[in-house]
Amino acid sequence: MTPPGRALRGITWDHPRGYAALAELERLDAKADTRYGAMPAPLAWDRQPLAGFESQPIADLAGRYDLLVIDHPGLGAATAALHPLDDLFSPSELAAWAAAAVGPSFGSYHYAGHQWALPLDAAAQICVVRHDLMGGRPPPATWQEVAGLAREAPFALVLGGPHALLTLLAICAAQGVPPVAEADDGSPAGGFAEDAAARDAVLTALDLLADVCARIDLALAAGNPIDVLEAMAVEDATACSPLVYGYVTYSEPGRRPHQLAACDAPAWQPGGRPGSVLGGT
Repeated sequence: MTPPGRALRGITWDHPRGYAALAELERLDAKADTRYGAMPAPLAWDRQPLAGFESQPIADLAGRYDLLVIDHPGLGAATAALHPLDDLFSPSELAAWAAAAVGPSFGSYHYAGHQWALPLDAAAQICVVRHDLMGGRPPPATWQEVAGLAREAPFALVLGGPHALLTLLAICAAQGVPPVAEADDGSPAGGFAEDAAARDAVLTALDLLADVCARIDLALAAGNPIDVLEAMAVEDATACSPLVYGYVTYSEPGRRPHQLAACDAPAWQPGGRPGSVLGGT
């Protein structure tokens, strides 16, 4: 625990989603404005780029910072890098935060009987298109339409860092077969499920990705969501990214040379449920 009075340090990621609200709270703290509560000590936030945010081991950050804005808190729990929040806050406080959270984002940080993080924002994989480059085509509604569009229009996947695995998981989810092994309480148990249905879903998804990847710019695909969305909004080389974590700023008029349109992530069958993996921080 931090000694009383010692300045606190936090780490977040270098995007307004990650730092804007925290910077405003830091400004209020500096003015002794306690409308959101009083801080026990000064708190300063450092920032890291998205690549580090997605890949930096949580245990490394926990050794240097008191507060972390992170992606996958379970990774820290496995190395005892994080302190469970249910030891620090009352059940009523946690329940209030859960009630105010978007969708299942609060529960996504519950693992092995403990709450390891609180949702700062929520995100999900969506389909993003440049309508002016789609040649009158509608956004792809299924993964079979994605494969067809890849043969006809400039197209991008996001496969850098963790996003190749997240894309694979989303395609499996669209098939209706979650491929991740689960414990008895429904929480992730680590690794892929071993049943035949899960294996078939993974192999089907890999076959589809192999077909699509033969027709895309692999250099762009090796980037992160911001790399792909920025390229789509600034250049005229990509009409569609069928599965990418959304950033609302790219859909706002006037923020970039070209406005991007957000659509549902692809389903497996027409009229089926879109496959997407919950994200956020």
